[in-house]
Amino acid sequence: KEKEKEIVNEKKTLFWAFEFEKEIINEKILNHPNVIEAINKNPTFKLNESFHVTLGYFRGIETLSQELIEIEEFYSRIEGSRIKIFVESVHYDSKIIALKVKKDFKCINLVPHITLGLGEGVQPVYSNTMLVNENVSLECGVELEGVVFRQFFYNKKKSNQNKNVEEKNSSS
Repeated sequence: KEKEKEIVNEKKTLFWAFEFEKEIINEKILNHPNVIEAINKNPTFKLNESFHVTLGYFRGIETLSQELIEIEEFYSRIEGSRIKIFVESVHYDSKIIALKVKKDFKCINLVPHITLGLGEGVQPVYSNTMLVNENVSLECGVELEGVVFRQFFYNKKKSNQNKNVEEKNSSS
């Protein structure tokens, strides 16, 4: 009798972030004159539904760098805590609008940011490229309060027990 393969979900950190309530972004950012100017220059951009600063991204990484290990350990201790950040400026090009955040915290990105809006077919990760290349920059100067947040993902894999059964059966 053949045993059915059992699939287990392995819970792993997808990313750490500072997450901001939409109401706070609406009040303090989307009403800022320079942000309004950036949005008006790109009227076809779709604004994001949620807003965060990515601190560390883990999916697809087999061996963690020392920097990612430190990020995981540090933010694990303060998960759920309220934090304040300073938004220095709004940046945009023909593909994306992002807020540059003052880097005074542990973060894997060279330029910490909040992606605000995207052109069609553009992925949010493009903010990293745009912010280190030529773009339009407008002062913002706004303090935001958010929460340290961890997003999980689940790897589907065969359980070790069934793996061992399969290995034993295949060696017979």
